[in-house]
Amino acid sequence: MIKTILILILISSNLFSQELYRVFFTDKGPQSENTFEPVLENLSDQAWNRRAKMTNNTVIHFLEEDRFIYRSYVDSVNSITGNILLELNWNNYVVTRIDSQDVELIESFTFVDRLVPIKSRRAFGNSSHEIDFLQEYVMESFRYGGSEAPLEALNVLELHSKGFNGQGVTIGFIDSGYDWIDDPIFEGINVVAERDFIFGDDVTANQEGDRGNQDHHGTAVLSLVSGYLQDTLIGIANQANVVIAKTEDLRSETHIEEDYFAAAVEWMDALGVEIINSSLGYRYFNQGQENYEYEDMDGRSTIVSDIVNKAAARGILFFTSAGNDGKKGERSLISPAEADSVISVGAIRLDVDSVANFSSRGPRVDDVIYPKIVAPGVSILAAAPSSSTNTVIRANGTSFASPLAAGATSLYLGAFKNIPTWEIRQKLYQSCHRYEDQDSDYGYGMPDIQKMFDESGIAISYPSYYPIEDSKMRVVFYTHSKVEINDLRIIAANGVVHTVNPGIEDDQYYADIHFDYFIDNQFDYMIASSDGESEFNLPIQNTYQILINGKNNYLSVQLDSTFIQRGVDPTIFPTSVNEKKTFNYVAYQASVLNFSVGNKYSDAEVYIYDLLGNLVFKEKRRIMDHNQIDINLRSGLYLLVVNTGIEIYSDKFSTTR
Repeated sequence: MIKTILILILISSNLFSQELYRVFFTDKGPQSENTFEPVLENLSDQAWNRRAKMTNNTVIHFLEEDRFIYRSYVDSVNSITGNILLELNWNNYVVTRIDSQDVELIESFTFVDRLVPIKSRRAFGNSSHEIDFLQEYVMESFRYGGSEAPLEALNVLELHSKGFNGQGVTIGFIDSGYDWIDDPIFEGINVVAERDFIFGDDVTANQEGDRGNQDHHGTAVLSLVSGYLQDTLIGIANQANVVIAKTEDLRSETHIEEDYFAAAVEWMDALGVEIINSSLGYRYFNQGQENYEYEDMDGRSTIVSDIVNKAAARGILFFTSAGNDGKKGERSLISPAEADSVISVGAIRLDVDSVANFSSRGPRVDDVIYPKIVAPGVSILAAAPSSSTNTVIRANGTSFASPLAAGATSLYLGAFKNIPTWEIRQKLYQSCHRYEDQDSDYGYGMPDIQKMFDESGIAISYPSYYPIEDSKMRVVFYTHSKVEINDLRIIAANGVVHTVNPGIEDDQYYADIHFDYFIDNQFDYMIASSDGESEFNLPIQNTYQILINGKNNYLSVQLDSTFIQRGVDPTIFPTSVNEKKTFNYVAYQASVLNFSVGNKYSDAEVYIYDLLGNLVFKEKRRIMDHNQIDINLRSGLYLLVVNTGIEIYSDKFSTTR
């Protein structure tokens, strides 16, 4: 009897086998029932701002593609399959497993356009569609360790020293997974959101069912932008916000990973992501899945190239690795490295200034030159897997060139947020060292980010601030400009203008804000500048925010606190007499901190900050010739600040346990 049951089960399984399909719908349903309202509610403020910038803030365009899939269509398919895995709004389809007996039934629905097996290489066919539009802050300057060379090659070191570090920009990563939570390299990272599109949860690190090395690649990629460990690895934009998506399933290579990829892009769009990096690519698949032919590398025919183009049309700068098939010669690109609107990145060797032999070459099938640019991709220092005994590893690949280029560009985007992304892309290309001599090995060549700054007017860094004598807070910031700045002011939210003074370093400025101007212990302000022809304000005032939302953004100073931008050296900040005040000595031993300033003060405030700028100790006390604080500190580097009301003394000290 048992044998008979087993045979029947096997026969039933064979008769009604399941297969993954994309179910495309004919339309988005009646507009009276499927309105744009849910779409508008789903978009973050950042997403609204990014789209507004595409038309210089004059009008915000929404396409029919933006409307959600008509719920009645989804429910009808789900009533048969019972397992809708993904909903892709922009291309109007769902991914689901369908029993072979139900395929014809679903195809017969009048609202179903077609069913495409996931294993098929073609989802759209050849298309003529074209895109119209080409606090956790350390109190010391960066010590790059072995990570300096690629950043120097992209010319960002001076920008870092001024505090341009990706602030205010949100970068999305689409990769295999990320083991970031307990890794010291990622201390201080600002992960806005994370999503695993493979298992449908919010865990992007390895979990049950993953291969052991699932999250290794994505972790290394993320560290090149967001890593921060002094003397070891400094990420190129480690103050940027990040959104991370896990879409690449290392257990196999199948076309559904393209759908995971597309779903991640739509998710990131709604969150307001401004730059996306994908160190992934698709051309060859497992047995039983159709490979892409090079005729498919036309910029718009694959799932991933199509979604990249749609993201670019919505104001997202999209970077992707060119691929590592360069040893196969020319025309070795993978998708979406050939997408119409992608910034595909090849790998260059810094030691000999030549493209790495593994870096995939173009041109595209229609002879358009790809990749678009190159960046360092050989012997790159990156975060090691958690299973390793090392903190960092050396790695090769266009997978590492792409995030370096994306992160470097975020420094520019953070400083010039009102420039449309198609224009930023063009400025990026124009900064490259082979712009006038492009080819399908180098593309336009390697970008020069400081050159982009130099040719774009006035840039103002996000400020640092700290208390000084006479009940004032000092705000310090830097500018970067090749044109003369003839007007520089701090304007409070209530309209009061405060004087800005030159600092003690080139391009350094400061203003002293009296406590009387603080409201509820906070001072809200903006920095305004002009070169006589054009104006630039920080934070950048977006027309959409002002006119539609009826609100404005401001910077803020918190009363009687210290905030230093990461990467900026506070020892060269102006003090009350424009010189640094140091201690006679600072020493920590056996849980006791000893220090002397050489004078006595009846009433002073003592602060201790950790490596990330977190306040770990604060006390009002009398300062004597010799002072002692009993405090148990973990091993690390700290900053001691003593504010006497007349002078500010500051110095770093280290602890060991």
